[in-house]
Order: sequence, then structure tokens, then C-alpha cells
Amino acid sequence: MMNWSTVCQVSGSVVVAGNPPFLGPKERSVEQTADLRFAWGSRYDGFLNYVTGWYAKAIDYFQGHSGEWAFVSTNSICQGQAVPSLWAPLFSAGWRIKFAHRTFPWTSEASGGAAVHCVIVGFTKDLNITPLLIEHGSGPVDERTFRVPVINAYLVDGPNLLVDKRMHPLSVDLPEVIAGSKAVDWGNLTVELDQYAEVSADPLAARYLRPYRGGDELINNLERWCLWFVGANIQELNESPLLGERLSAVRRLRLASSKAATRRGAATPHLFEERRQPSSDYLGIPQTFTENRSYATVARLPPEVIASIKLFTSPDPDGYLFAIISSSMFITWQKTVGGRMKSDPSFTNTIVWNNLPLPPVSSGDRRQIIEAGKGVLAARELHPEKSLSAHYEPFAMTDELQAAHRKLDGFVDKAFGINKSEPTLRDRQAILFRRYEELTSPLFGSAPNGHRRK
Repeated sequence: MMNWSTVCQVSGSVVVAGNPPFLGPKERSVEQTADLRFAWGSRYDGFLNYVTGWYAKAIDYFQGHSGEWAFVSTNSICQGQAVPSLWAPLFSAGWRIKFAHRTFPWTSEASGGAAVHCVIVGFTKDLNITPLLIEHGSGPVDERTFRVPVINAYLVDGPNLLVDKRMHPLSVDLPEVIAGSKAVDWGNLTVELDQYAEVSADPLAARYLRPYRGGDELINNLERWCLWFVGANIQELNESPLLGERLSAVRRLRLASSKAATRRGAATPHLFEERRQPSSDYLGIPQTFTENRSYATVARLPPEVIASIKLFTSPDPDGYLFAIISSSMFITWQKTVGGRMKSDPSFTNTIVWNNLPLPPVSSGDRRQIIEAGKGVLAARELHPEKSLSAHYEPFAMTDELQAAHRKLDGFVDKAFGINKSEPTLRDRQAILFRRYEELTSPLFGSAPNGHRRK
């Protein structure tokens, strides 16, 4: 890897600019991962995108100097679990954002004609400048450009904070959310549509056949099933040729696994390797949301419906969780700090949910939020034939559903401290980071350049 100083000695007039390659952990080669490890050294984080290697090189190149630099980058540098790993070293080295162009789609030959989502971020050590924040849009650039006191790692004009993984909800009013069950079955404990007739015709198998839902099935009303054998006698199950064949395959494949936990699971081939199925009605939260929808597509499910690892779950007896996660405040937080699967927001309990900065809510406000959530469900029920995907298709939401969500937003916005009737995205992001700063301040210490984290 080249030493930049051999090409250009550092001086006060040096400006570095570029458009480095974007490659996530799954896309880069072994050699590129080695490059990234070399660039970051002990600070390497496996979640970092390949583009961040240039950031590491810029930090080292300008060590002890000022200068300025800017890169076009994938917007993943501002989202998800890797944000603290990239931005903490930047802030600690004295850099601050001079200007930032927020997320915009970019189609290029390098991306094979597909649109990638990019940001442009410029850095300086000059504390006297007023940062420039540029929104993506089709109007005149002057109308999309703002001078702001500070731009944080999420390209928001809010407090300069980093959102780390958290194992329990920050808000005292929010319940725990956990991932669904993981089969590790190579398709032998799950039943697809074209297999259903054969499996349901087996009297023994039919007793244990359950609806099975991940995010895709929940959102699109897709039919899928699983064989849920909790409490079953494995010797009895093997009396069925169909089940015996499936369980034998699970046993053989688990034994061949390189993972010790999976090999141990070969002793119980009839059971999902990881079982976290709720015993009562629960809220199902897809692991991934479609990027262009205005609200999270979540729904309540009975305990007979088995949640896959692609669906997060939580008991929600009064509907409060449903109401909060169905609000504009939640989806703004999700899209601002959460990671992405391609361009689609990816829900996690540790980064997104457990850090949602909902202040304490009075019992009266809580009741209003719950009732407004019920109004959203009632609006959906006016068209029971529609899937969640159809309900929330952009520009195709019914007037009743839009009105129900606006009413819900009014109560949730109030809980967060927003009093505007029509807050903008920037308004919501600013208040979310202010609430996050307030709720975490006893847990955080100061660091250079105003950066605060656990």
C-alpha cells in the first residue's frame, strides 16, 4: 500500500479529494480485506466498508498537520454498527465536517448500471468555519443548502454523538425486542408452497405443521410453513418415513458443520437450533424494510405463527410498541442510524431499537398513543385483502390510513418534544439526537472535538 507522503509532502496547502471504491464486507476480496486491515491496524472493524481505508490513510497522512480532504463514499459510512469505528478516530484526530452532501443515488458503469447510494463529505481542522449541509433534491441548490453549527457522523445538524450497540432499551418505556428462531435445517424443517400438499398429507407431520413467517412473508402475505416439534417425541417422529428422512438429513448436515454449536444440535435434529418463539400474541418486526415506504411494516401475530430469524418479536399486550414503531419518528431514527441491506433499512435491536431515544411518557400520553395505534389497525382492516406491502405502497396509501398515521404522529411527536404540525425530516433528526444526548448524558464522557460516546 502506497505511502502518500512519498508522492506529495504534507503542507498547509494540500487538499486530498477522490472517489474511492465502495465494497462491503461481503463484496470485497481477501486481498482487499487485508488492505483494510493494514490501513486501520488495531482500529480495524470487520463492518467497515473498503472506502474507509482511504479515510484511515488520510488520518495518517495529515497527522500533525491541517490540510483539507473530501471523498465521495457509500452512505453506509454514516449508518449502522460501523459508524463509531470510523468516526471516533476522525473526531479524536481533530477533524470536523466542513461540508456534506447527504445521500443521493448515483448510477455508474462501475456499479453495473445499478444505483448506489452515495454521500460526499469534506473535512477540516478549522474550528472557525460554519459547516455546509446540502440536501439531495431536484430544486435549486441554494434552497437545499444550509449553514449549520455542526454536522455529526450521521450527516445531521445535531449533537456530535455516536450510537453504539446497546443490549437493553435506553427508554424505560420500551420493551425488549429479540430475533426470531433459527432453523439451521437446510430446508428440512421448513415447508415451501410446493411441498405443502405432500407434508400435510402425512398424518404425523400435519400435527406439527405451523405457519412460518419472516419479514418477506409478513410484508407480502406469502405462504410458508415449518415443522415445529417442540415437545414432540423424536422416536415417534421417526416412525414417519417422510419425517425420518428429513430429520436424518438435518442430523447428517449438522454433524458436518464447522461450528461446534451446530454439531451439538445434531443430537436434536427435530428442533430449530435457536428457539425464541413467543408463547403469547406478539408484534412481528421485519429485519428489513423497503427503503421507499414512509412507515415500518409491522403486524401482530398469534403464538401459533412461528417467527423466523428474519423477524424480530416482542410481546405487545396493549399495542404501545406497535404504535411507537408505526410512527414517523421511529422510521426516521431507523433510516438515520440503522444499517442497510443494499438500499433497504435493516432493523436491529442493538443499534436501532435499544437506542431509540424516547423520553419518559406520561400515562395519559401513553393511552393516546395506544388509541392512535388502534386507529392505524382499524384503517388497515377497511381493506383486509391487502398485504402490508399493498397498504404502504408509496403514493397508494388510502386516505383513511394516511389520516390515521398523521394522528398517531401527532401524539408520538409530542412525546419526543416536537410541537410543529408538519415537522421536516431535519426537524425530526435534530430532536432525536437532542433526546439521545439527554438520555445518554449520565453514561457518556467527553472526548476531543465535542465527540461523545460510551
